[in-house]
Amino acid sequence: MGFNNERTASNVTTISKTTTTTTTTTTTTTTTTTTTTTTTTTSTTTTTTTTTTTTTSTTTTTFTNTSITFTTTTTSTTTTTTTTTTTTTTTYYFYFYYYYYYYYYYYYYYYYYYYYYYYYYYFYYYYYYYYYFFYYYYYYYYYYYYYYYYYYYYYYYYYY
Repeated sequence: MGFNNERTASNVTTISKTTTTTTTTTTTTTTTTTTTTTTTTTSTTTTTTTTTTTTTSTTTTTFTNTSITFTTTTTSTTTTTTTTTTTTTTTYYFYFYYYYYYYYYYYYYYYYYYYYYYYYYYFYYYYYYYYYFFYYYYYYYYYYYYYYYYYYYYYYYYYY
């Protein structure tokens, strides 16, 4: 009889390990534009907010050969990144200086024009008054002359 040295490995369970990793990334971008306009400035503000959320889930399954135990380990990692970019464009100083200069020039011109107009009006009024007076005087004189002529004519007619 020979001695059989071989064993039957019917009760041996293979140890296996399964790992599953799931990564989810969500990106949200919000852009807000605000424009403010006044008489001296124009300001444009653009705000961009980017939110990135990354979720990583890891699932591990382990088998043991003694009692066949299922072990599940889940690891979740959430990372949130928020980036805010603000861009402001303002035409304040140059526009204000130009507007102020223009306003000052316009005001000065208007004042000068008003003064000139007032002077001209005064002169015109004076001239008109003088002319009117002269005209009135002339008219009176003419009337007087006419009256005199009429009188003379009447006198002449009467004399004749």
